[in-house]
Amino acid sequence: MQALGKLGGQRERRRIASYIAFHYDHPFAPLVIGALSRAPEVLDVERAFTNKQLAGGARMIEAAQRDGFVPDHIDPHLTIALMIGGIRQALLAALMSEQRPDPEKLTDEIWAFMAGALRLTAGAGIEKNGRDKVA
Repeated sequence: MQALGKLGGQRERRRIASYIAFHYDHPFAPLVIGALSRAPEVLDVERAFTNKQLAGGARMIEAAQRDGFVPDHIDPHLTIALMIGGIRQALLAALMSEQRPDPEKLTDEIWAFMAGALRLTAGAGIEKNGRDKVA
């Protein structure tokens, strides 16, 4: 999100698609981001990783605010926490469902969620790939 703009928005959407593809392709993904992530042996590693994600995400939102792509009134720390939690839960629900959503549709929906959370406007690369629903 350095300079979000259209190219940055497209890059972030591709990042989401890669995240989904990785988890869709990995046989242990539902276990790793689900029940195992709450195991005492994993909590310290998970906490450190989450803290790193939160700090980096907040910095990215702050940079996008400085560049004028994200409104100043949005709290970067709260917003990134909501985004990370929402994306994780959406992915977990998709992985655990009997019929997984098409990865492109899921990418579109998660990107629309992120764009809404950031209050992005047209031209920021927020366009969907012509799909309306996840399922």
